[in-house]
Amino acid sequence: MFQVYMKVALRSLFKNRLYTGINLAGLSIGLAVGLLMLLWTQDELTYDNFHPDSERIFRENAHLTTGGKTQSWAAVPAPHALYALQEIPEVEKAVRIDGDSDHPVFRYGSHSQVEKKGAFVDSSFFEVFKTEIYSGNPAKPFENVESIVLTETLAKKYFGNSNALGKILEVGSTKAVVIAVIRDFPGNSIFQFQYLRNMELLKQHYQGGETWQTVERNWGTSGQRFFETGRHRNGYRLPHRLVFYAKVVV
Repeated sequence: MFQVYMKVALRSLFKNRLYTGINLAGLSIGLAVGLLMLLWTQDELTYDNFHPDSERIFRENAHLTTGGKTQSWAAVPAPHALYALQEIPEVEKAVRIDGDSDHPVFRYGSHSQVEKKGAFVDSSFFEVFKTEIYSGNPAKPFENVESIVLTETLAKKYFGNSNALGKILEVGSTKAVVIAVIRDFPGNSIFQFQYLRNMELLKQHYQGGETWQTVERNWGTSGQRFFETGRHRNGYRLPHRLVFYAKVVV
């Protein structure tokens, strides 16, 4: 009986080839679009939530309204991180991330190239964002101010398959010691850095003086600021406390 039905169906399909082709093309396109939508939805829902404590991690954004239009920036004034640690009980850890806008030339042996995907970060970065460290000491990701952390891809770019730990890279006009190699950041992450440097190095360049403040207290210095709340703390008060602080200081 089944064979009879199949013969009738095939005859009908071949008899109306134009309509059959249109229906099959429509079905194929519909399935492809549906699959792409599912993949896109999965990518959006899993964006940056691979961190073990992602529900406790908050990024501060700045909002500026002019002419009836509101602009949102991921960069906020530097003093917020220090204030949050000292004055907001909910905040357990703070992470400062300042992009390396110098885009320095990396040199090792005869290999040299401009690298644009880097940042200065606090050592707490590796505590808040549980980055997989392939080689190096997770407890001390930055042993000194000259330390540099490379992703696996960048390490292979300059050192091939040899051990990169302890190797000295020329980074712009300075030298940096490779202290750790980490797993590449996934595509569905806000972080797409290929190297990370110690925030203490940036602080040395901006120690303050008679006419300017340190990098920790200079309101003209901005970058990304992340806060991790305690396990039994709620982060809903963070925006109100930070806005209050900005109003009081400014």
